[in-house]
Amino acid sequence: MVEETIMEKIEEKAEEKAVENHKFFDQKNCDRCGNELTARITSWFTTDTICMDCSAKEDEIKEKLKAKGKNPSDYEGCGYIPKTVNGKRL
Repeated sequence: MVEETIMEKIEEKAEEKAVENHKFFDQKNCDRCGNELTARITSWFTTDTICMDCSAKEDEIKEKLKAKGKNPSDYEGCGYIPKTVNGKRL
């Protein structure tokens, strides 16, 4: 009984992941700016599928984090776009 429940959970997670992957490749527009996706990448900070222009903006944010003495890796997958560090705007 327990093994069946575990296997059901594993199968559910695999199906969810397959849907996420399908969305990534089939998506037509950037989640952030809405522009058409000719190339795509997953956001460093969120699970958004973004265009290369939005990715470049994220790179700028990562550089600003470094300039403020922060490690950008600490923000990877944090679920939001950092706008401030220690109460000061980036």
